[in-house]
Amino acid sequence: MIDPWNVLAALLITGLAAASGAEARRGSPAPLFALYWSVLTWAALLIAPDVAVWPPALFFIALGVAAFGVGGRLARAFPGRPRPRAPARLPDERVAAWSVALGSACGLAGVTVLVMQSGLGFSPGALPAIARQYSIERYWEFRTEPLAYRLLVIPHYAACLLAGHLFLTTRSRRILWLAFLPLVPTVLITLVLTTKASTIFAGILWIAGYAATAVYERGRGRADLRSGLLARGSALAALAVPTILVVSQMWRGERTETSELVEVLSDFRLDIFGFLGVFSSSFRAYWFTDWLTPSLGAYTFPGLVALAGGPAREMGVFADPVLIANGHPSNIFTAFRCLVEDFTPAGAIALLLAAGFAAQRCFQRARAGSPGAVAGLAAVYATILWSHVVFFFGYNSVIAGWMLFAAVLAFAARRPATAVAG
Repeated sequence: MIDPWNVLAALLITGLAAASGAEARRGSPAPLFALYWSVLTWAALLIAPDVAVWPPALFFIALGVAAFGVGGRLARAFPGRPRPRAPARLPDERVAAWSVALGSACGLAGVTVLVMQSGLGFSPGALPAIARQYSIERYWEFRTEPLAYRLLVIPHYAACLLAGHLFLTTRSRRILWLAFLPLVPTVLITLVLTTKASTIFAGILWIAGYAATAVYERGRGRADLRSGLLARGSALAALAVPTILVVSQMWRGERTETSELVEVLSDFRLDIFGFLGVFSSSFRAYWFTDWLTPSLGAYTFPGLVALAGGPAREMGVFADPVLIANGHPSNIFTAFRCLVEDFTPAGAIALLLAAGFAAQRCFQRARAGSPGAVAGLAAVYATILWSHVVFFFGYNSVIAGWMLFAAVLAFAARRPATAVAG
């Protein structure tokens, strides 16, 4: 049975989302954040009712959502000095198309590196063995992927962002299919490494690139945002993605019997929807104790901190997984723990308020026609969509991929627009 106090906290988050539903439909970050967490909260409570959730932790999440929303409202109330509208010019779709193709090719090259490194050959029958080998190296021997792969995945991530952008901006049916090309290396990487994040990262980046570009296009008066095609694609993805993830999990554990599928699905349910219990467990254990000494970025940007000479980033950011329902271990602590660990609970709320203000300002500038704001807004959307796991830009490869995406947009926006006949 769900704790009534958790129901009340969930209703508060839902109320925050309902209070600005129209703004959420326009892509305003703060209302989207509230809507996203409303859906996530109810899904977690209803789909994983066996996961214990400490109510004060959920009320803290509601407070964080509210703080982000207040920041957004302040940005709307004080829009700042008006800026001249940027020229209504889209990035050259040829540049975007070639960038997507090259980034996808880099992703395929990364898969090739992984297969060659395994020494098990390129036959389809070897895939389960390769997946098992990398799973052992990652989770038992704590080894990382080859450097060549980690470098090649950077342009692949940029291609995922640009693919969402290209899906909306191209006028050519001949190159529209390129918007889905990064999905090919994404699926292969997931099957080889058996990490759910590989697929989810790519999907989030694609959606972020599309959504940020949609705000730009809507600000220019465009009504057709290919929403029908996007809805059909989303329905297909809703079926395909869980299937790919479950297959990869069965390969990871060398589970080949149909009878073992039920156990895999149970683990999958807790992996996806157990995050509230994981966060609340840490929130309850460390409240007013360990969090009095902030880590100042070690969990929000662990990759950058490690590059600067700090401690190496733990696999999954946190090294202390929590046992939730049926003794299932999980380290999906949400971005809220990252912020609390780094800046204390009060600092996290203050930072969320400032982040809501900055995100809304970025949204306003993208809608006013600034191509440069598209990259910033894509980062905001990606962070929101990954906030139930950890902070999205805690991974250096993701940061580098986003920077490459921003550089391509900036370069393409300065070139004369070139239409492609469709």
